[in-house]
Amino acid sequence: MKTAYVLLSGVLAMTAAAVVSAAPGVDDRLTLSANGSTIVDASGGGGGSIGWLHNFSANTIVGAAAEYESLVNSHWSFGSLSVSFGRGEANRRSTFYADAHVGSGDDGVQDFDYSTYVAGMYQNLTRQVILQLEDKQVDIGRTHGNLPKAGIQVLVTPRLLTNISYAHSISGNLGTRLGFVRIDYYGKSANFIIGGAGGKASPDIVDLHGLFTPGATLREGFIGVGKPLKNTDLTLLGDYIKLGQTERVTVTLNCTVHLRGRGGSR
Repeated sequence: MKTAYVLLSGVLAMTAAAVVSAAPGVDDRLTLSANGSTIVDASGGGGGSIGWLHNFSANTIVGAAAEYESLVNSHWSFGSLSVSFGRGEANRRSTFYADAHVGSGDDGVQDFDYSTYVAGMYQNLTRQVILQLEDKQVDIGRTHGNLPKAGIQVLVTPRLLTNISYAHSISGNLGTRLGFVRIDYYGKSANFIIGGAGGKASPDIVDLHGLFTPGATLREGFIGVGKPLKNTDLTLLGDYIKLGQTERVTVTLNCTVHLRGRGGSR
């Protein structure tokens, strides 16, 4: 169960990062985050990260970060490297991305290695409709497997974006089948997000005696608000996860500082 929480903890971080849109032209951004968690009938945890994003152009972004997290008796840390490259006109644009998270941790009983690798693409069918295809390789402790995902984004209005996706593991012992929905609203003075996920987060097990143990079911809901300031973007997110019979609430504050100022000018 702890490993499942380690795997799912990245969902909130990715949700927060997606709120920050890439500035056109050359830009450098410093990213900072801090979070705290509580678990019903158990101690909680917390963590933080620091990172750097660089736009070589409006089409190419590279990032690097370091993160530390703790939860109950577990703690883990990792470094990450990401790259994104886009090409084509807006109504047929293709954007390719990849990232790697590599580190290690301790679950209170033994040490474990932590690594995830992602490669994917966004493909504009029109200016308003974007398809996503992604493949994720997970190796966290004794949990291993391949988790492909397919999704669609629809820009309903210039201010309203919807995102629906589905991930289904096809190898290893992940046993994961998750649906995901998210809605973004871009207001004049603030941005808002709301969404959730649900499905199976671990495999069913049949032991040598034929005893059947169902896998853990995940239910997640999150809500957040982002505020763009002069050269800084702030995002506050609240996330609720029920994994099996365990409930967790996490609050995360993210800060992105545009070191060159918005638009890439010093």
